[in-house]
Amino acid sequence: MADIDEEMTIMQSSDGVPDNAAMIASSVIHEYDVIDTEDVIKCSETNTTHFKSDNDDKIQIRSIPIPLNSTAELEERRSEREERRSEREEYSRNRLSSSERSNSIQEDYIPEITCPRVNCPEKIVICIDLSKEMDRLSLRSRSGDKLSPMMIITRALHLFVYSKIQCDKRHEFAVVLLQESAVWIKDFTSNPKDIINCLDDLSATYTCETFDVDSLFDLIRERVPMPHVDGDQAVLPPPYIVRLIFLFGRSDTSMKVESKENLNMLYSSPYFFLDAIYIHEPPSAENKCQENFDKICDFDSKGLSFILSVCRNITKIYDHMAQCLAHPLQRPIQKNVFYRLGPPMSDEG
Repeated sequence: MADIDEEMTIMQSSDGVPDNAAMIASSVIHEYDVIDTEDVIKCSETNTTHFKSDNDDKIQIRSIPIPLNSTAELEERRSEREERRSEREEYSRNRLSSSERSNSIQEDYIPEITCPRVNCPEKIVICIDLSKEMDRLSLRSRSGDKLSPMMIITRALHLFVYSKIQCDKRHEFAVVLLQESAVWIKDFTSNPKDIINCLDDLSATYTCETFDVDSLFDLIRERVPMPHVDGDQAVLPPPYIVRLIFLFGRSDTSMKVESKENLNMLYSSPYFFLDAIYIHEPPSAENKCQENFDKICDFDSKGLSFILSVCRNITKIYDHMAQCLAHPLQRPIQKNVFYRLGPPMSDEG
């Protein structure tokens, strides 16, 4: 952000600066404050303005010149700002409501982690939707290229896996495919190249009428043993925790949930966590976006999950995968997360 270097010289009487002169100075400084600092301000070598008060006291403001960018650069900046503004407006229009998030969680309920908040190893199960909808060219890059959610999710997972290994080389990853039911294709490994090669080999997608959610939790219970701690769980850290990352991209077909028995059994362990990213089309009465999102939100019976949704926005997909980098034992709950510098904005703002 370009700073405006200002020098203010005040010529005043022995009685001090009069009120109206002070008001003039305040208004001038305020005018500088509201200038769009993304544009470069054009000024002459010496741009000095004198303001006269009622008793001839003077306030002099001199602006140091700032080099002027070319017209093409200014137009490019304006175009980028307009594009970002359009993206924000589209995201706001297509955002799904999470007001129904888990009927079992009361509004004033504060989730509590009962085990030590330590950076222990994670066993992360990456669950990727392989329905035909993931191959739909519904995303557009800034250069105008059309891309599918599958392409972007694969790239984002590359960054995620390498970043997690950089944090702790003991982290392990497994891969599960979501078709009409869940299929385990890659056992746990801490070698990122094995996971990347596995993800890169996922080229084929399938026509799916529905997705059986129960099959996924059955599979996790069967293939992933929950850690056990001998002693006081509030004091002793677990050898590892288990986290399921659910990546789902269906807007036109629904999810089938018949029983939550296996999910409740998984949640009976304080060392099991579930995060979800739902990639969808603009919600409408003709598709199943809101219905599917409500069911995904209902996975979170403990209030400790990160449930994220994105509609036709490549940047948001990368952002959401980055949010999942945080360790479940050390991050805040989702509603308390704030990713910008400065004080959080109120809901009214």
